[in-house]
Amino acid sequence: KIAWANEISSVVQTFNAYPRVVFFALHSDPRIGPQYMVPGWAASGPCLPRDLETWASWGKSGLASEALLSHKYRMAIVTQRTLVSIQELKSPVVAVLGMTYNPNALDLTNSQGVMLVSALEAANIPFNVYDPLSAQLKFSFPVCSSIEETIRNANVVVITTPYLEFTSRDYGSRFVIDRTAGISSRVL
Repeated sequence: KIAWANEISSVVQTFNAYPRVVFFALHSDPRIGPQYMVPGWAASGPCLPRDLETWASWGKSGLASEALLSHKYRMAIVTQRTLVSIQELKSPVVAVLGMTYNPNALDLTNSQGVMLVSALEAANIPFNVYDPLSAQLKFSFPVCSSIEETIRNANVVVITTPYLEFTSRDYGSRFVIDRTAGISSRVL
């Protein structure tokens, strides 16, 4: 459903329409409902891309190949849109919360957090990073030891892993981008 929601969102945006309005209508249909039918970041982690690559190598229809291309496109476009939103702010300092693709997953494969940090580095935008599993993972950039340290000087918070300690927190007047909800209207 998430991949399909992302496809619908992309098509809706090509017509300069608002995905939230379209999804409000879709969610009101009891046959569809809101469960997982929300556009957002592409699925991260090692499984989906590996499975799609395997299916693409076996199949003749091209459906798996197209799904894999769509998945890679969505990861890149959401990272780019996040970066553009950040660049629109005056002197952004970004707190990136979460590096793993899922809470408690000791794996950085296809991590949106890692992709975002790479984009921030390339754009020379200052950032701090925190993940509860930081001590058990290896990064090529400095990592903070707490949420408080990470957000202290930040005016932007990007939640890339849906840990409850990240998603249930009040970030005050900071601009918040939450991977589980897209760009959060609660703080705009």
